[in-house]
Amino acid sequence: MLALLASQDEDGNPVAISVHGGYPADVHFSLKDLGDMSSRFPKKQEENAANRRVFFDQVALNIRNQVRLTPQHQSSVKQVWSKHGAGAEVACDAIFTTNRSLVLTILAADAPPIVVTDHRSSFLFLINGSIWSADRGIVGKAVRRARSEFSVDPTQLEVMLGPGICRLCYVSDIHKKSGEGFRNIESWTPYITESPKGNHINLKGFIVDRLVEEGIPEGQIHDLNLCTWHGEVVSGSGHSFFSSLRSSRTGEEEGRFAFAATLTRRAVPLP
Repeated sequence: MLALLASQDEDGNPVAISVHGGYPADVHFSLKDLGDMSSRFPKKQEENAANRRVFFDQVALNIRNQVRLTPQHQSSVKQVWSKHGAGAEVACDAIFTTNRSLVLTILAADAPPIVVTDHRSSFLFLINGSIWSADRGIVGKAVRRARSEFSVDPTQLEVMLGPGICRLCYVSDIHKKSGEGFRNIESWTPYITESPKGNHINLKGFIVDRLVEEGIPEGQIHDLNLCTWHGEVVSGSGHSFFSSLRSSRTGEEEGRFAFAATLTRRAVPLP
């Protein structure tokens, strides 16, 4: 059973989360109260870079060892090594490593980051779970890369879905997306529910089904069940995450939260 352990600022406010409970990779993410982590907005570059340094300190990671995935919303998968450290940015939609010193990171808003490793914590994938990348097959492509690169059976894989927008909050015109380069709209039909507000899209459900199609047992797919729109990590604390969709509806300032994963350094029992 996965558990969330919060680290707090000087005033006792939860600002970052570490995932505990036996998952064979170390996973951490920032909360909205720690500030915007984005690197997209020029006027806030220095402030946001400082926020990222604080996040790494909060979860006891070395920021110089980070490799940041910068999503392209396509389906490219790239391996990273120690030479990619010291704050390197890799433009693709999934990165993977066998290096236990590297910290794989992504700055997210509504698309759930996806972590894939095996029972022995011998390799680590971080995948951009955006609807565009999912539509282009990034989930299956990354899993097949893991199988071919490491000769691993999918029944040995363990997956974690990080914070992402839930189907009740993800309301969008799915048909408009087909005119914006959406390729496989028919395959999304089971994941769309009509309402007076528009199309509710079950992005996480789509991702989970693609993982199952690749042979990963459902019991080894761990969804943290945290919605970036309405989720409260601590009850009564208000919105815990930045959300692009919420910002577009409410006019609040847009931002990103940091999500980081490393290969575990603790002993992992054999299955």
